[in-house]
Amino acid sequence: MIRKLTVVLLTGVICLIGVTSALAVTYNEAPMLRTLVAAGELPPVEERLPEEPLVVPVVEEIGQYGGMVNLTHTGTGQWSSGGFQIIRFENLLRMAPDGTILPNLAKDWKLSDDAKAITIYLRKGIKWSDGVPFTADDLMFWWEDVTLNDELTPVKPKEWCPGGEPMRMEKIDDYTIRLHFAVPNPLVALSLVFPTRPFRFAKHHMKQFHPRYTPMEKLEEMA
Repeated sequence: MIRKLTVVLLTGVICLIGVTSALAVTYNEAPMLRTLVAAGELPPVEERLPEEPLVVPVVEEIGQYGGMVNLTHTGTGQWSSGGFQIIRFENLLRMAPDGTILPNLAKDWKLSDDAKAITIYLRKGIKWSDGVPFTADDLMFWWEDVTLNDELTPVKPKEWCPGGEPMRMEKIDDYTIRLHFAVPNPLVALSLVFPTRPFRFAKHHMKQFHPRYTPMEKLEEMA
């Protein structure tokens, strides 16, 4: 049965703040965000941008802020598809209209010669909506504490288990991670453009609900 799904869009206010279009001299932002700045409820846009803001060229014209988009939902699997993930989340990489893979939350990436590892360099200064920096720890938490936890994720995402073996995620520093695969994975960048899962969680917030960081007694009280 086809169900019609209506999603309210508030452009510029998603899970992560910082991947923002920028001009050479001044910065622009959504009108509703400008209102929050004027009311003192949000820092100025210059203070919210990362060290290296992502500049997105305008295609035809700047879009209209707010409003609604109507989507047709054809099944349970579609909601977790890569296309919906692009609407719901900012991904590490993005794709241009011509099919070229471009930076996004990640400012750069490098695939090893044997295609069995990819190094991802995150954009410094990106923040979660509560102002806490987005770092490699958020990716490590998603993989090691959530995805590799059999109780939380009994079925592992296939794109991160090439050759039937879960990848290994290595933290190089606060803004660099490396993914290791059991077999060559030359198309891994596409999985970073169209992930079936968000690929990161806000560790500083989510760890309070995880038994590795919070005693079960307290979790039961919270429940």
